[in-house]
Amino acid sequence: MRLATVARMLLMLVPAAMVAGLDSQPEHDGFTTYWWKSKDNPLAKDLNETMKLVESHDRGCPVQLRLETTGTMVTKDGELVVGVLEALRVKWTAVASDVTSSANAFNLTRLYTIVTPISQYVQIPHSNLHACEFGPRPCTPFDRGENPTDNTPNQEMNFTTGKAQFEEPDLRFSKPGQYSLLAHVVLPGEAPSIRYDFVVYKKIVVKDVAPPPPPSEPVPVASTNNNNTLYAVLGCVATLVLIAVAALVVNLQKRKNYASSKEVDIEEATTTVPNLTTSYPCWILTTINN
Repeated sequence: MRLATVARMLLMLVPAAMVAGLDSQPEHDGFTTYWWKSKDNPLAKDLNETMKLVESHDRGCPVQLRLETTGTMVTKDGELVVGVLEALRVKWTAVASDVTSSANAFNLTRLYTIVTPISQYVQIPHSNLHACEFGPRPCTPFDRGENPTDNTPNQEMNFTTGKAQFEEPDLRFSKPGQYSLLAHVVLPGEAPSIRYDFVVYKKIVVKDVAPPPPPSEPVPVASTNNNNTLYAVLGCVATLVLIAVAALVVNLQKRKNYASSKEVDIEEATTTVPNLTTSYPCWILTTINN
C-alpha cells in the first residue's frame, strides 16, 4: 500500500519538475509540444492560470503537434524570414496516437467529445494560431504575451486515424519584428470542467519590405529597332534611286538608238530619190513653153 502511494507521488512529481522549463523561452522548433491540464470549460476563451492542474512538455505528451510554415527565406538557424504583409501559409497537425498506445503524463487513455454552438460532438472544439513578440515573456493559452497580434479564426475538427490537420493559407504580419508563432489545440477532458491545451512554437522574423527599384533605363532594344527602321528606309531609297538611274539609262539608250535609226533612214531616202532635172529636162521645158 505504501509503495503504491509512493509510486503515485513520483508520477505527480515528474510533470511538476518539468514546469520550471516553461518559465524560460520555449523551444521554437515546430515540434516540441507543451501542454496543460486545467479545471476550466473547454469552450472558454479567457483562461485563469490559477485553474492549472498540471503542465509539462515534450516526452509523455498524449498529443504531439507539428507546425510548418512556408516563406521566402529560411536562415541557417531555421528561422523563417518574411516581409511586412507578406502572405504566409501555415499548417499544423495534431497526432493523438499516444493516447491509446502508451502511458502519458496526463493518464489520458481516450479522446472525449463536446457539443459546440457550431457543431455536434467534436473532439477538438478549438484550434487556431496565436502570435506575440519573441522575448522573455512567452505567449501561452493563459498569457497572450508581449504585443500580441490578432488570433486567427477558430477551427473545429475530429481526429481521422489519429490525426487532425489544420491550415491558415494567408497569415500576415503588419509590423516588423521577431515573433513567437504558436499553434493551439484544445481537447475536452473527462469532465465538463476539465480541458487539455496543447501548443507548439516557431519563430518568425518580419522585415520591412524593400523599396521598389528605381525606373530602369530605356532598353537598348528600342535603339536597335530605330536603327533597323532607318536602315530599311535607306535601303528602300537606294533601291528607288537605282531603279530611277537604270530607267534613265535605258531611256537614253532608246533615244540614242532611235536617233541612229532616223539618220539611216534619211541617208537611204537621199540615195533613192530620182534627179528630176537630169532625167526629164525636156518635159519640164516643154511644159513651161506651153
